[in-house]
Amino acid sequence: MRVLVRLHGELTRYLADGSDRAELELAEGSTVSAALEQLGLPSHEYWLHAINGAVAPVSTRLHAGDTLECVAPMSGG
Repeated sequence: MRVLVRLHGELTRYLADGSDRAELELAEGSTVSAALEQLGLPSHEYWLHAINGAVAPVSTRLHAGDTLECVAPMSGG
């Protein structure tokens, strides 16, 4: 199945072409965690994940056509 992954902020450094998005081909039933692993995102870091606009844990299964968005933690004040 194909899903679109959009990376925000400093996470774009994980995409070789400097883009902020990538289409992934994943096995049916793959999770958010599997998609992030395929992109080479470190599993020990914390991210905000959203599938089709709704926040989701890394154990959530993806479906064909989903858009997975990942946002790096931010600080400021």
